[in-house]
Amino acid sequence: MTIEAFTPIITTDHPKSDPIYRQIAQQINQLILNGTLTGGGKLPTHRALADHLAVTVGTVTRAYAEAERQGLVEARIGAGTFVSQANKPNWVYNYSEASPADGCNFGYNIPPQLDRAAMLTQAMQSLSSDPQQLNQLMLYQDPQGLTAHRQIIAQWLQQKDIAIDAERMHFTSGGQHAAQLALSAFCHGGDTVLVESVSYPGFLSLAKQQQVTVKSVEMDGEGLIPASLEKACQLYQPRLIYCTPTMQNPTTVTMSEQRRRDILAVCQQHQVLIIEDDVNGLMPTRRPSPLVNLNSEQVIHIGGYRSVSRLATLRLYPSPYSPSKTAKYRTA
Repeated sequence: MTIEAFTPIITTDHPKSDPIYRQIAQQINQLILNGTLTGGGKLPTHRALADHLAVTVGTVTRAYAEAERQGLVEARIGAGTFVSQANKPNWVYNYSEASPADGCNFGYNIPPQLDRAAMLTQAMQSLSSDPQQLNQLMLYQDPQGLTAHRQIIAQWLQQKDIAIDAERMHFTSGGQHAAQLALSAFCHGGDTVLVESVSYPGFLSLAKQQQVTVKSVEMDGEGLIPASLEKACQLYQPRLIYCTPTMQNPTTVTMSEQRRRDILAVCQQHQVLIIEDDVNGLMPTRRPSPLVNLNSEQVIHIGGYRSVSRLATLRLYPSPYSPSKTAKYRTA
C-alpha cells in the first residue's frame, strides 16, 4: 500500500482526545473497513510512517502493537507488519461420532478411541461401595485438588522420574484448562507469548480469547532454536513461552537434553517463564528429562495420563519456587 493512505492529521490539542498511538490504530481500522487496506497487505515501516505522520517511531510501534492486540494486523519477524486475513479460519475441533474409514484421523493429536467402559465401570463400582467417600467427592473441593490425591499422583510421577512437589500441584479439567489458567494468571491483554513456529492450535485459540499477542519462534529437527528464541525475547519482551519439548504437536520432534538446557538458559537470562506442555511426555519409553526437572523455577508444567489410562484428567504444576504464583492459580 502507499503511505499516503494514512492521514497525517492527528488530534492532540483536545483534552479528551485519545493518545496518538490509539488514533493511528483507529485509522488502520477505518482503512480496513473502507477497503483501502486488504488482508495480507503490508503496512509501512515504523520509521516511514513516523516520518509521514510527524510522530516518533515509538508511537508508531505502540500503534501497531495496539492494532495487533485488536486482531487487525500481525507482525512477522524480519518481514514487517501485515493486515490480518479476515477470513482466516480459527481452530475448532470438528467432532464426529463416525469413525474415519481407515480407523485413523491424523488431523488431531488426540488419544485413540479405545474402549474404556470396563475401566470406568470398575472405578464407579469402587466409589459406590464407599458412600462416605462418594458423598465427600460430591462436595465443593479446594481449587488445587484434594491433598491426598495430589500426594498419590506426586509419588507416582516421582517413580516416572518427574520431580514434582504435591504442594505445588493443581488438578485441572484438561490440558486446555491448564493452559488457560497459566495465561489468566500471568498475562494481560496486549502481552506477548512466544510459541513454536508450528504450534498446537488450541493454545493459539486460547491466546486470542485472552487478547494475548502470539509470536512464533523458528524450529529445527529438535524444536525451538535457541538463537531464534534469544532474538524473539530481545524483540518482544514476552511474558511466557509455550512449547512442547517431547513429541511436539504436530511435528512429533523431541528436544535433546542439551537443547533443553540451552532453551532454559535463554529464558533464565530474560526472566521468562516457560509453559511446558508435556501431555505426551510419558509415552516414550526412553525420554529426556522434562524441563521442570532441569529448572523448576522457570517452568509451568502441564502433564497428563494419555499414555496410561487414556483419560482426559490432567495436571498443572506451577513453579514451586514462588508460593505467590500458586496463589495466582487459585484466583485465576
